[in-house]
Amino acid sequence: MASGLKTFRFAGRAKDGNILKGNVTAWDQEQALNQLRMRGVAVTDLQVLLDTPLKTVARDMVGGENLSIIYRQLATLVNAGVSVQVSFELLARQDNTDAERRVLEGVSNAMTVGMSLSQAMSLYPGAFGPPHVAMVRAAEYGGILPAVLEVLATFTEQATRLQRKVKSSTTYPMFVFLASLATIIGLFRFIMPQFVSLVQDLQVKLPWSTHLLMGVAAIIGHPLFIIVFILLLVFSPKIFRALSHRAEVKNLLDTHSLKAAVVGQVTHKVALARSLQMLSALSHAGVPLRDSLPLSGAVSGNNVVRRAFEDLVPPLDGGMSLADAMKDNREIFPRTLIAYVEVGEQAGALPDMLVHASKVMTIDAHNALDVLPELIEPLVIIVLGLMVGYILISVFVPLYAALKVV
Repeated sequence: MASGLKTFRFAGRAKDGNILKGNVTAWDQEQALNQLRMRGVAVTDLQVLLDTPLKTVARDMVGGENLSIIYRQLATLVNAGVSVQVSFELLARQDNTDAERRVLEGVSNAMTVGMSLSQAMSLYPGAFGPPHVAMVRAAEYGGILPAVLEVLATFTEQATRLQRKVKSSTTYPMFVFLASLATIIGLFRFIMPQFVSLVQDLQVKLPWSTHLLMGVAAIIGHPLFIIVFILLLVFSPKIFRALSHRAEVKNLLDTHSLKAAVVGQVTHKVALARSLQMLSALSHAGVPLRDSLPLSGAVSGNNVVRRAFEDLVPPLDGGMSLADAMKDNREIFPRTLIAYVEVGEQAGALPDMLVHASKVMTIDAHNALDVLPELIEPLVIIVLGLMVGYILISVFVPLYAALKVV
């Protein structure tokens, strides 16, 4: 659907005489002019941009804190009876960054030409990730958009706190590791060539470890090494992002991300918390479980978790309870969650118990992150110790052999 949309750059005057400039999304020039006239803009210039909205604004990023504020403001406006499209238009007029303004205007314009909110948001992946789009799509299905916007604001705040926690936990170990790595590379590039020359002059038999060390020194000392190293630093993240959008790569990453030590536990708990919160909201709205489970799984952001939620539907259709269906997949649904669901079903308060379970999953994710520095720092020390020990052995063994010959 997005392929037919065009982005137009316009200039004009508002009713109060102020000069306005910006972008508007429409199927053609006539529709763009009609949109601007409805907004009270006397157009003086209108030019179509070559890129579609997806290509034009996908690079625009919106920070987690600002995004959570936007979601809360949207929830307030929609609860007050303002339409979603007008809410985005009103927010775009506030004191935003250029990227935020372009995103908000783009979503508003896309909805003006007939797109749903989830479809419009999907045009801006730099601002709205797939889990956010999936949550809005589920909210549109269940008719609970204001509540889900509040949930999105909460999740965005929690994700921002988790990111800060990860950064604070890994900053010092990463600094130590990178500084040590730079020292070792400098050693290979400037000191090792002199050692190699000395060993060759002594004409002693070298062990395999020293040969390997000399080979590494030759690679690092080559002029192309710096060029290749810089290119990898610059393009590796872009290549990784491009590959991660492929279905087979995404499935592989999602599977292994759940199995990784500590990080896997955090990923698992966060994905479950998202899905459980959505499942609770849909259940409160009266959406049947067989319909709400696939929608809730989609918001997890993890294909393994999504499929696990979808796999709960056939047992439910066969007459099983939700708790019993979850027991068949304890790798994804932990014992604590099953206990909450079981009590909720027995008490007739499943939505409320799902909210409590979601909070427990979030707390567990934060607790798992507290352990991260305790694991990373010893690991960095061990890796660096092995590297330094290997270099020392590879250097001193041939020198000791040379001294014995002398």
